[in-house]
Amino acid sequence: MAPESALLDRTATLDASQAAVLALPADASAIVLGVAGSGKTTTLVELAAERLAAGLDPAGLLVVAGSRQAATALRDRLARRIPIATPGPLARSMPSFAHALLTAAALADERPVPQLLSGAEQDRIIAAMLAGHVDDQAAGVASGPAWPEHLHAEVREQAGFRAELRELLAAVQERGMDASALAALAAERGVPEWAAAAAFFDEFERLQRLERRGAEAMTAASLLRRAASAIDSTAVRLPSLVLVDDAQELTEGAVVVLEALRRRGASVVAFGDPDTTTGGFRGADPALLAALPARLGFAGEPGHRIELAVDHRHGERLRALIERAAQGIGAAGAATHRRAAARAGGGDDVVELHVAQSLDEQARRIARLIHERRAAGVAFDDIAVIARTGRAASELGSLLSALEVPVAAGGPTRLRDTEVVEALVSVLAVATGRRELDAQLAEQLLRSDLLGLDALAVRRLKRALRHRIVARGEAVHVAGAELVRAALHDPEQLEGLTTARQGAAAARRLVRMLADASALLTGDDPASADRVLWAVWSAAGVADAWRRTALGGPGVERALANRRLDAVVALFDQVARLIERRPDADTGAFVDAWLASSVDDDSLAARAEGARVAIGTPGQFVGRELDTVVVAGLQDGVWPNLRPRGSLLGANRLDGAPTEDARAGVLHDELRTFVKTIATARGAVLLTAVESDDEQPSPFVLGIPKEPVPGADDSWHSLRSLVASLRRRVTEGRPGADAAASALRRLADAGAPGADPAEWAGLAPITTSERLDAAEQVRVSPSALQGLVECELSWVVQRLAGGTSNRAAALGTIVHDAVEHVDATDAAAIEAAVDARFAELDHPSAWEAAQQRDEVGPMAAALAGYFQVLRGSGWRIERDEREARFEVEVGGAVLSGAIDWIEHGPAGEVRIVDLKTGRRVPKAVPGLGNLQLRAYQLAVALGGVEGIETGAHTTARLVMPKLARKEKTVDSEPFDDVAEAFHDHLRTAIEVMGGAVFTARPELHCSDDYSFGQCAIHVIPEVTE
Repeated sequence: MAPESALLDRTATLDASQAAVLALPADASAIVLGVAGSGKTTTLVELAAERLAAGLDPAGLLVVAGSRQAATALRDRLARRIPIATPGPLARSMPSFAHALLTAAALADERPVPQLLSGAEQDRIIAAMLAGHVDDQAAGVASGPAWPEHLHAEVREQAGFRAELRELLAAVQERGMDASALAALAAERGVPEWAAAAAFFDEFERLQRLERRGAEAMTAASLLRRAASAIDSTAVRLPSLVLVDDAQELTEGAVVVLEALRRRGASVVAFGDPDTTTGGFRGADPALLAALPARLGFAGEPGHRIELAVDHRHGERLRALIERAAQGIGAAGAATHRRAAARAGGGDDVVELHVAQSLDEQARRIARLIHERRAAGVAFDDIAVIARTGRAASELGSLLSALEVPVAAGGPTRLRDTEVVEALVSVLAVATGRRELDAQLAEQLLRSDLLGLDALAVRRLKRALRHRIVARGEAVHVAGAELVRAALHDPEQLEGLTTARQGAAAARRLVRMLADASALLTGDDPASADRVLWAVWSAAGVADAWRRTALGGPGVERALANRRLDAVVALFDQVARLIERRPDADTGAFVDAWLASSVDDDSLAARAEGARVAIGTPGQFVGRELDTVVVAGLQDGVWPNLRPRGSLLGANRLDGAPTEDARAGVLHDELRTFVKTIATARGAVLLTAVESDDEQPSPFVLGIPKEPVPGADDSWHSLRSLVASLRRRVTEGRPGADAAASALRRLADAGAPGADPAEWAGLAPITTSERLDAAEQVRVSPSALQGLVECELSWVVQRLAGGTSNRAAALGTIVHDAVEHVDATDAAAIEAAVDARFAELDHPSAWEAAQQRDEVGPMAAALAGYFQVLRGSGWRIERDEREARFEVEVGGAVLSGAIDWIEHGPAGEVRIVDLKTGRRVPKAVPGLGNLQLRAYQLAVALGGVEGIETGAHTTARLVMPKLARKEKTVDSEPFDDVAEAFHDHLRTAIEVMGGAVFTARPELHCSDDYSFGQCAIHVIPEVTE
């Protein structure tokens, strides 16, 4: 088919009002108003095809979209409809067109190409200037702009202040003002914030002129004004027809560009809906759409305003909801278009309000709604969850992922929010000396996407490093994270860790990454930032694996690998752009720029990741149409958020003091965002909110009836919970058991986890009856014997997977260390030693730290009193018998550990002592006593402690400084009385430890917050019943 024939081959069916747009004369200008779903973009595409078919040169056509993402989508749509070669992309955002025009004009005039300051670079420059002013003031050199007292240095160093300052400067430039004009306005209005901002703006402009050596440096706000000025005089070819999509997103600067194009003879046809603006925070003003005929000089032309009459997307219920919401919006010069008719036969659409009692319950309800829509035949990628803010969307996305809903970002993702990028930049920061590789950062890097360890692997690495030190007969006095940090500085410690191979390998990769970066940075000719980043990325050793997964891995893993690789490529792009702008910038300069800014140069575009539910903010769904939209978090105070914008520096007051109308405008903007959100759906709008003592639903949902809350027997919220609910109905013989069994069969045939009875607990065969660590000799720790008695399952989980730590135990370790290394009769010395390490406990709040610190003084006093009495009674402790380590063979196993200290009496008595810093006396086993003490006594009797003869008779004692009684000790009966019984108990324990079957005993240790049991899952009824 010839290109001209293809252009005439219209695929869309247009109604009469749409056809009226195509009937406009070739040189006519107009505005086309229509509700969301009325076919504005479809009409625009068809108009472009008609004009090109009529002979319009593609170089004379410009299609303007509301954002870069919308321009990309519209560009693809135009390319499918218009199969002809064009000199460039037909669809652009207005800033993109302006920058291309200024570049072409500069090249034609043989001038330097103008350079566009990205938001991130502008933020970095502003941060550096503000910090420089503070330093100058401290040095007495200069003070910079005279900011009001309430905007002191601590305020100005915040990212929020920089954002407000950028917003004010953008608003000034949008209005064509310079620094002197802002200063004059500040003097006229008496606004000291503007006077200071004007001085700052003037300095900012002068610095840019000096740094760019004559080349123009423009922000996105000044770009449009500069382009409008250039249009009036340039010889560069300009478009003769401009089609504007989403014209309600136009800013003042964009309208100024359109005015300039009109002066050069261009026709403008703008399509929009004043009720669906989402770019108010960027300066978009819906009133500009209705004002275009007057501003562009075609108000007197016949047919200059066309309203599309039919909503082709929404049925009757959705149309009624949208129209009702739009009623509260100011007319903005256009309101009659709201009366569009709903699509024919549109009575099957859904509008529901679901109210939960908490955020978690709201997430569960949303998950259930999504699965119900999926069961009704709606694909996951035809469903969206939209929240008011990015933070709310991110939190909800995490909750839904945990509820087995496949989610994907609905729009661009901030680059610095991706874990792999943060890890790479952190490595560069360490290599350049910008950050210290402390214990916290070391663990953060090991657990990042780049090195891939989970909490268990890191715990095994810590344990292996600790065991190696203990095996050398040395004491360990630091936290496990410090051991990892020390090993990274001394990589030989990572060799031979057979019980933590995965962790050691990841740590060696991190060492290699740092070493390779340092080698390139410290050579005679230091490498550029991109070479250093490449060296770090190569040493990470994940590129090939991620590439293979991205090209052919399972769906979820493939999507994750693609996102990670996209992030790495975007980071390299940022480094390349910095080098292009500043050829002398080294790796340290890149790290400084990254750490100084809170704004990204770019973001990761949303990637098509298969059938996944999109989640994001309203602005991320501009130009999209989906079957189902879940509008989440409709809370009073959140949506609508009536806080005035730009309130700190008054960017919203440049056109005059705020009035009641201006404050109402904030509400209207919130309503427009809401209308745009619900209008994205063509089949179902599901509204959700939380109602509790602290939260109330948004006024936007008043009058919509609430849907009933599912009953206790029907409260599933994910595929797994649905399977569990059906299984419970079947196994308990509840009403509907036969129907539930049929549903389980269908789910099993579809591969739903847990639906097939062959997968049910107790029915599947045992996978192995061998010990998981059968190749290793059984090792018995005295402290583990008591845990084995309480619950064998809890013990084996602790043994194989590691346990959780707690601050009470960590404080006990510090107290043990203090008693070992200072004069234990001196309470002040003990307390000072504990204070020296108290910060290691890393309390989440000051009051918790103070509460635990209050325990130290009484403990130190009690311990000092104990040792004073001990010394006065003629007892002594040999120096090498503190932390007395032993290892003895018993029944084919190894009994090993460390005794806190051994006391020798004046008559030759030997007493084994264990220090306990808890409040409760450990449970004694009838007939045996304290098993940990008995194990110590057995080790001494077998000659395991140097300096004490084999077969020595011993007594044993617990010293417990936090016991709520005057006497702080608990003595045990002589070992000889229980030696034979303890030997029998130990042999049985060794058989259990070396076996493959472990008995679970759900008791207090499973549920008590201070017992720290490892098998609490056994007391959850849904698991055990």
